[in-house]
Amino acid sequence: MRGGQASVTPRSGARSFVALDQPTIVPNATGSRPVDKIAAALISWIGGGVQPANRSKRGMFDDDAPVWAFKAALGAIEDPEGARTARTGMFIAEVFPALALPSLAVQFCGRLLGPKYNPGRRKTFRLDDWHTVLTCTAAAGLSLQIARLAEWCEDHRVAAAPNKADQDLLDGVLCALVGFIWLFEPRSRSLMIGDLETGYMITPAEGAARTRLQSAAQIRDVPCR
Repeated sequence: MRGGQASVTPRSGARSFVALDQPTIVPNATGSRPVDKIAAALISWIGGGVQPANRSKRGMFDDDAPVWAFKAALGAIEDPEGARTARTGMFIAEVFPALALPSLAVQFCGRLLGPKYNPGRRKTFRLDDWHTVLTCTAAAGLSLQIARLAEWCEDHRVAAAPNKADQDLLDGVLCALVGFIWLFEPRSRSLMIGDLETGYMITPAEGAARTRLQSAAQIRDVPCR
């Protein structure tokens, strides 16, 4: 479904936050979660896709899937709102880099304007989009005063032919960026879509991207704030 990268954003060694590019709550046996449908309202509009998460997907979300063993070993608390004010503890939350990009880079927020930056899909991959994602990530790092993030992006710009492993690294950085924005920026910059019972995602959401997500959530009566 997605890359499954995990990134940890620590603060003073007392609190850690794992932003996981993977569903962390999947109670439904079939179909898709409410949050998947809301995410799809934006992702489909910009030209991407959201694969449904359900327990019938063996190896991904069945009882023996690796994600559940990872969560159990981590022992993290699933409480995104509580993580914002906590001083100690290990927290985890589901994020989706593709959902954040239309808010991080306005040029991606439009019909069929989403970035095609996955080198594993050679037929659709666009090197210009790869560079633009690096540029917007670097700009966010500078704006948020995240040490060395812009330099990391510049270091990864030199590859003439990035590969899937490079994209996995970039998505991991985007996961960390989403987690940082959630923890340290004003709450109004982000949305939590869904809930802790049926599944959720946290994401930066501004401008037209925020409007589209909130409208879809209102139509389907899915929590989104």
